[in-house]
Amino acid sequence: MQRNLTKGPITVNLLLFALPLMFGNLLQQLYNVADTWVVGRYLGANALAAVGSSYTLMTFLTSIKGLVNSFGTVIMAAFAAAVKIDSFAYMPVQDFGNAFSTYVAQNYGAKEEKRIKGNLDVSADRVVFGGHYWNFLLF
Repeated sequence: MQRNLTKGPITVNLLLFALPLMFGNLLQQLYNVADTWVVGRYLGANALAAVGSSYTLMTFLTSIKGLVNSFGTVIMAAFAAAVKIDSFAYMPVQDFGNAFSTYVAQNYGAKEEKRIKGNLDVSADRVVFGGHYWNFLLF
């Protein structure tokens, strides 16, 4: 069943929208009460303290799940596309850093510290200007 929330009385629409959320929270609280009762009665005070401390984390994770789910498929697809574009823009700089670290390691092993110091400025300039180039090119 689909319902248009932009038409009709606001109070009724919000209440109908919020009822499943409130019902879910009520079931979560009932689960917590039953869990606390069983653990406290049969397992003792230490286990009850462990269950009580984990409840806050469980509620937090449930809230985050609800937040992510409320965005919908379009927003999540846009986020996934943005992450791929961002990783594509970051890749050349990361690859250059990997190549330069190999260069430094080889020259350090060969005791050629002058070559390392001489090319450090050039490499830093290439990373900075290359990063700006890719940033302007893509964005």
